[in-house]
Amino acid sequence: MLSELTAKDGAVIVADNVRAHLAAPYLIDGAQITVATSLGMAVYPADARAFGDLLHVADLAMYRDKAPRAATSGVLDFRANNDEPQQCVSAAG
Repeated sequence: MLSELTAKDGAVIVADNVRAHLAAPYLIDGAQITVATSLGMAVYPADARAFGDLLHVADLAMYRDKAPRAATSGVLDFRANNDEPQQCVSAAG
């Protein structure tokens, strides 16, 4: 929560900075790992006044941010029988 921000513009700047820092590849045990980030934000009182409503608006915004990548990128699925991550690639149509 960024309580000192009063306008969405400031929140967008913070979100862009977070996304930029997380976009850099990480080297873990010799493997290069990249992270995709989905962010959602809500601004009081423009988006909602109650905390639960603000959280709901931010959650919806996060899923809107995530949707384009979910349709075109693979995700790791840990539900496989051997408990090892399996690459699942969705077919975009």
